[in-house]
Amino acid sequence: MAMLAKSGGQRATDTLFVFPCPEPDENGFYHFHFFAQELLNLPPLSASRISRLQMGDVLRLVGDPENPYDRRALMLCTEDDDLVGYCPRYLSNIGFEVSGQSLCLIDVEVERINMAPAPLQFRLLCHMTVQMSQEERPFLGAMYQPLSVLKAAA
Repeated sequence: MAMLAKSGGQRATDTLFVFPCPEPDENGFYHFHFFAQELLNLPPLSASRISRLQMGDVLRLVGDPENPYDRRALMLCTEDDDLVGYCPRYLSNIGFEVSGQSLCLIDVEVERINMAPAPLQFRLLCHMTVQMSQEERPFLGAMYQPLSVLKAAA
C-alpha cells in the first residue's frame, strides 16, 4: 500500500486514484508525496529540464484555466517558469479549496528525481506541504471516498 500511495497505483485504464488519508503533523501541516502528472504529454524540453532539477528545488503551482480537460489543473513550474508537470487532480482540488484562504500555505519541492531507465511518469517525485486552519480538513467532498467504503459497496 505504501508504494500505491506514492505512485497512485494508476494504470491508463483506471478510473480511481489511490492515496493515503492525510493527517496533520504536530504543527498542523499536511504532507503529500506524488509523482508529477502528464509528463508523457509535455514537450521534450520539459523532460530535459526535469533531469536538471535537484532535491529541494522549489516548484510553483500555476493555474491552467485554459486546459481543455480540467479547468482547475495546476501546473508545476520551476522558479524560472519552465513547465515540468502537473499536480495530480486530487491535489489540484485542494489547491483551489485553500488558495482563497489568506492563512493557508502551499509549498511544493522536488523530493527525488529518478533518471532513465525509470519510466517517464515516475521521474519527478514531489513533496507538497499544506497548512490549513484548524477548522479545515482536506478530502471531505463526495469525490473522496476511503477504500473501505468502496469495498463495502462492491
